[in-house]
Amino acid sequence: MVPPEAAAELAHLVARSDVVFAGPEEASLVVPGAEPAAMAEALLRLGPGRPCSSSGRAAPSPPPPTGPSARTPSPSPPSTPSGPVTPSSPDTSRPSSTARRRASGCGPAPCAGRSPSPCAATGRTCPPRRTRPPPGRGRHPLTGPPLSPEKHAQEHRHEPFHGRTAVVTGASSGIGAAVAVRLASEGASVVLADIAEEAGTDLAERIRVDGRHAAFVRCDVSEEKDWDALRDRTHALFGPVDVVHSNAFTHRDAAAHELTAADWNRELSVNLTAVYFAVRAFVEDLRAVRGSFVATSSVHALFGLPGYPAYAAAKGGMCALVRQLAVEYGPEVRFNSVLPGPILTETWDGVPEDDLELSARATALTRLGRPEEVAAAVAFLASEEASYVTGTSLTVDGGWTVKKESK
Repeated sequence: MVPPEAAAELAHLVARSDVVFAGPEEASLVVPGAEPAAMAEALLRLGPGRPCSSSGRAAPSPPPPTGPSARTPSPSPPSTPSGPVTPSSPDTSRPSSTARRRASGCGPAPCAGRSPSPCAATGRTCPPRRTRPPPGRGRHPLTGPPLSPEKHAQEHRHEPFHGRTAVVTGASSGIGAAVAVRLASEGASVVLADIAEEAGTDLAERIRVDGRHAAFVRCDVSEEKDWDALRDRTHALFGPVDVVHSNAFTHRDAAAHELTAADWNRELSVNLTAVYFAVRAFVEDLRAVRGSFVATSSVHALFGLPGYPAYAAAKGGMCALVRQLAVEYGPEVRFNSVLPGPILTETWDGVPEDDLELSARATALTRLGRPEEVAAAVAFLASEEASYVTGTSLTVDGGWTVKKESK
């Protein structure tokens, strides 16, 4: 039997609701954690109710007691609930449970089993919908395998790179630093590679202070021997590599006839040949783990601006190389590139304010971008969320490439 005070409290709940749950499994939702049979019995003792919103059934009236054991129950002491107990006169001082559910976005469809999260209004968790997936769904040879339970759990925890190792070049500042911080914050063990040793070492230390895994390794990306050393050091620290972000760059602002051969070769070595060296160093790791490679190109690969001949040639060649690599090493490895526009990094230090405003107005969003916004794009391309994205060039420029001033 249900204690009278429990029945009174249940009556109070029913009075403040426009739904009565008729069955034991439905009654268990009224008071989470309560015994289903006891709650159902308490509901039945309250008398017939209105139809349940999910089943359409009304709570039946209990049958009258019969037989020699039937007797009138002894009176119970009055209960003292926190509010008035008047089942026939619902409290209208606050919205009904249905209104609260609708206001919170948990309407009939989610409460029918489509939402695995607790309802914001009621705190109840909807039961999972018991449906059988179509035969072969998620296992078709042309769609690839579904996410493993481990990877799904990692995505759910907002750590899509948990247990993975990432190498980021040009990581001491700017976009590379933002990417290193982003990947580490999402669970990756990150190796920061750069020639700026002090800044890179300091950043790795700050990442470790936050409880993440990071290390700095000096690497001149234009030297193949440095790539070999970077690979060996990364393996010793964290094991095989899952993600490579080729981000290091250099630039000398000059017209083509003003560049020396050494200037030209240096820009192509750092901005383009480094991608080739990175592939030679890490492609076996990436193939073994079905990893991802992201290169930082530029909007200069698409449009011409004075003073960028070698830089534009290298960045345009990078986009073409990334497309080729995606074909060469798919399906084991995904290759993509990001094309940043005017992103406010240390390279803009010393640029006059008028020029900064001119660049900002040249974008559809009328502002300069932040390194963290490019890092978000890199993290997406490197993650399982982009599992069907390869060989693409993702522009991150605030609409710089689409806005033109013309009458």
